[in-house]
Amino acid sequence: MKKLLALCALLLPTLLVGCDVRKVAFSPEFDGCVDSFAVNFFNWRLDHAVKFCTPESEKWLKFAASQVQRNDIEQMKNLPDNFAYTYTIRQGDPKGSAAEVALSVENFFVLDSIGKPGRVKNNATYILQLVKQGKTWKVKLNGLPRMDKNQHPESHKAEQ
Repeated sequence: MKKLLALCALLLPTLLVGCDVRKVAFSPEFDGCVDSFAVNFFNWRLDHAVKFCTPESEKWLKFAASQVQRNDIEQMKNLPDNFAYTYTIRQGDPKGSAAEVALSVENFFVLDSIGKPGRVKNNATYILQLVKQGKTWKVKLNGLPRMDKNQHPESHKAEQ
């Protein structure tokens, strides 16, 4: 009986760690997808951001690009080079094929009203859905990413 308890005590932590849905965060492919999408999308390199999205998401990036006006482009050219972001995994499925992240972004250009000029935003948090397609992680957009009013940016950040 003692041997069985000792074996259970030894295997239980391994089992719990192995079943953690947050383990996707340690996947270089997952981190690379979030990183590449964030850097390209929030720096308005939408033609590069599309590579890190599902095919169905492309229409939303095209829509975002269609909203950019000439004066927005001039403002984007003069942005300070202090864009930063961090993310946390909020949810993940047990199979490791889908996840939801809270992406906290700082110092980025935002177009938040149709027909109005864009502006630099100090910080905001966006919720992104990611899905695994084969061995590749992709951002799945069901619309343009929207600011999450319930989240507050984290202090730990990655500068790009």
